Amino acid sequence: QLSENKKTLQEKLFHDLLGNSFIGNITNTLNYLGLTELKNDDYFISVVNISNFMDLIQDDDEEQKYICNLTLYNWVASFIVGYNNVEGSNIIPDMKCRIINYRVDQIVILFYNDIDEVTPLLEELIDRGAKDLGFNLTVGIGNKYQNLTDMYISYKEACSAAMLSCIYGKGTVYIFNDINYENKLY
Repeated sequence: QLSENKKTLQEKLFHDLLGNSFIGNITNTLNYLGLTELKNDDYFISVVNISNFMDLIQDDDEEQKYICNLTLYNWVASFIVGYNNVEGSNIIPDMKCRIINYRVDQIVILFYNDIDEVTPLLEELIDRGAKDLGFNLTVGIGNKYQNLTDMYISYKEACSAAMLSCIYGKGTVYIFNDINYENKLY
């Protein structure tokens, strides 16, 4: 029971950090939840949006929305684990990430690796998501940060990058640093 409660509290912590609603001492909270290894690591947020979410849902069925969401969440989790263990090879050495089921049409991945290391994984995730599930996925990547209380900034950046799909098309990985603010289309 205690370990299940800790897992729920860990998920709540990440939801609070993503929504900029965390109140308290981050160091004490990480210690209590057994997450001290996350304290000083650089990280970035990646959002995986289901671009064709409303096309997959019939008649605004709430139950169907959650089934679609859980299908994507479970599939992303198994894809990432499987990607790094293909035929015993370690494609991304020391891959460290956390998958967060944040919104009904979006999965958030907290990565502690270099952006260049995980971009091929995210591109493959988009391709396989279309083939395996029929989901049209778009990924946005935010900048790297060290302080966990800045997680909401990387999240907002990742969401902004993913919105580029409205201009340039769905089914690709967009990086926040690639946004050109001088472009009048933005």
